[in-house]
Amino acid sequence: KDKIHLILAGKGPLKSEYIDLCHKLNVNAHLAFYNRDELKHIMNQSSIVVHCANVEVEGMACMEAFATGCVPVIAESPLSSTSAYALSPQNRFPAGSKQILAKRIDYWITHPQDLKTMSANYQNYAKSLSIENSARKVLTMFEKAQKNYVSN
Repeated sequence: KDKIHLILAGKGPLKSEYIDLCHKLNVNAHLAFYNRDELKHIMNQSSIVVHCANVEVEGMACMEAFATGCVPVIAESPLSSTSAYALSPQNRFPAGSKQILAKRIDYWITHPQDLKTMSANYQNYAKSLSIENSARKVLTMFEKAQKNYVSN
C-alpha cells in the first residue's frame, strides 16, 4: 500500500465512507470530482486504472484512460462489456472480488517491465479504436455488403 497513491474520481453517495475507510487503513488517497482536463492530467501521471463499474455500456472512460498509457484492471460483470478491452487475464477481475483485484494490482506493481510493455500495448490498441479506424471498418463492411447484394 505504500507504493500506491489512490485517486477516487467522483463524488458519489459513499464518499464520506470511503474517506473514513482510507483514514482508518492509513491509505494514501484523494477523493474528489474532476473535470475532463483534470482527469486527463491525472491519467497522464498514472500507471494503473481500475475500472470497477458493474454496469457499463460503451466503456469510454476505460478507453480514455488506456489511451494515455494507464494499464486497466477491469471488472467482469454480466451488465458491462468493458472487460472486452482486457488484453490479458491480468487486466480483468470478477466484479466484486476485492481479493482478485488486489492480486491484479500487486502483479502490475511487482512487474514494472510488464506494466511498461502493457502500457505501450494499450496505447497502440487505443489507436486501433479511433473514430477514423472505426469509420473505415464500417465503410469497408458496407462496401462488402453492397457487392454481395449486387452479385446475388
